[in-house]
Amino acid sequence: MKTKRLLTGLIFLLPVILLWSCGSNKGNKGFKVINGIKTKFFVHNEDAPKPKPGDILVLKLKYTTANDSVIFDSKDIPTFKMRLNKSNARIPTIDDALAMLHVGDSAEFIIDAESFYVVTRKTVLPKQFKRGDILKFYVKLDDILTKEKYLQEEKKKEVRNVQIEESEIKRYITLSNIKVKPDSSGIYYIEKKKGNGPHPEPGDKITVNYVASFLSGQPFDDTYERGQPFTFTFGIGQVIQGWDIAFAKMQKGTKATIIVPSRLAYGPKGYGNIIPPYTPLVFDIEVLDIQKAKK
Repeated sequence: MKTKRLLTGLIFLLPVILLWSCGSNKGNKGFKVINGIKTKFFVHNEDAPKPKPGDILVLKLKYTTANDSVIFDSKDIPTFKMRLNKSNARIPTIDDALAMLHVGDSAEFIIDAESFYVVTRKTVLPKQFKRGDILKFYVKLDDILTKEKYLQEEKKKEVRNVQIEESEIKRYITLSNIKVKPDSSGIYYIEKKKGNGPHPEPGDKITVNYVASFLSGQPFDDTYERGQPFTFTFGIGQVIQGWDIAFAKMQKGTKATIIVPSRLAYGPKGYGNIIPPYTPLVFDIEVLDIQKAKK
C-alpha cells in the first residue's frame, strides 16, 4: 500500500517537475505552486472581488522570457483590458493564473511558453523558444468589469469619441473656409472640376489618383507619389463605405475633395498602425477612367 501511494505521488509530481524545472533554487525563492502554476504574490487581497470566466480584466501586464527580455508591456496602453477565459487545457494557462487574482493583487506567474502560445493564443511556438521554455508574467489586477459594465463603458467611450470627432471636423471646415454642407450620409463633397460621361454603377471599374490625408494635413497615402493609380470595383464594398457613397456623384475627369467621417471609413478600430480609431479622413481625388461592367 505504501509503495502504491509513493508511485502515485511520483506520477503526480513528474509533470510539475517537467514544467517548472527552470533554474536554481535561488530563482525559485518566494514562489509557491498553486493550481499547477508557479506563483509569487507581491500584494494579495483575499477579501477583494475575484474574477470569473467572461469578465473583462483591467490589468497592468508585462511578460518576459526566462532571461528577462521583455516581450510585451502594457505600460504604453492607457487602459489595458483582456477577457478572462475558462481554461479547458490539460496544462495550466495564463487564464488559470489570472483567475487566482483579486482586485488590487499583484503577482508574478511562471507559465510554460508552449501553453501560452499554442493553447491560449492558438498559434505556433515562436522559433526563439523550444519545448519546456517558460515565460514570466508580471500582473496587477486593477478592476473587474462584467460584460454588461464593459459594454456600457465602451458605449460611453464611443459617444465621447464621436463628439470629439464632430468637433474636429467642424473646426477643419471653419479653418478651411469650406462652404458646402455635408450630404445626408455626413460626407463633405467639394467638387473642383466637373467630369463628363455616365456616373458609375455597381460593378464598374474606376481608376483614380488620390492623396489621402488626416485633418492635420499630413498625408498617409499618395498614388501620385507612388506613380501608380488605384483601380477598384465600384459599389460592392471593395473600398470604404465613404468612397462608394462619394464616387456615385463622380464622372470620368472629376476632381474633388471629400471629407469622410470615421463611421464611413475605418471606424472605432482604425487601420493598423496607420489610421487611429475615430479618425475622419480627407481625400483629394482625380477620376482617370470609368470602365462599364460587362452585362
